[in-house]
Amino acid sequence: MCKKIYKINQVEWHVLYEYDDFLERLFFRYKEQCDRMLAPVFLEPIHPYLHKMKKYTVCSLCSSDQKRMQRGFDPLSDIFGFYDVPIVSPLYKKKEHKQSKLSKEEREKVNDVIFRKEQYTLADKPILLVDDVCTTGSSLQRGIELLSPNKVFVIAAHPLWLSKHQEMIVEKKSLFW
Repeated sequence: MCKKIYKINQVEWHVLYEYDDFLERLFFRYKEQCDRMLAPVFLEPIHPYLHKMKKYTVCSLCSSDQKRMQRGFDPLSDIFGFYDVPIVSPLYKKKEHKQSKLSKEEREKVNDVIFRKEQYTLADKPILLVDDVCTTGSSLQRGIELLSPNKVFVIAAHPLWLSKHQEMIVEKKSLFW
């Protein structure tokens, strides 16, 4: 468990877990082996607070169409949907961009991959950008550029990302735990 808030360029990033071997296996089983019964597990420790997300337009980072078709489901919609938190998807990937197979430099070229859907209007509420795993933060930074969210919520962040942003931790109680 991490449960920390980071203030990066005036945006609060709420991080629930530190990504470790156990979470890596759990996410793999859930997303790649399509074990959808695991969806509620990720947010279960904070489920009493998830109703607070309903005051936001909760926007997810996107999987590629190819990956979504291969899985047959949208992982973030299932995870949050189990707790009746509606998710919208105003972003899309122009091509497959599997971050774990890319170098740090290639990951940073996400501006050529993630775009905002032009005809997609968002509700007139503050925006909460959500993602399951933050490795380098490049995709989330791109999402921030495109959506200007009020807050970011990450289920799990990689230890190197957490270490790099250690000085950006704010001592504040999260709305989400």
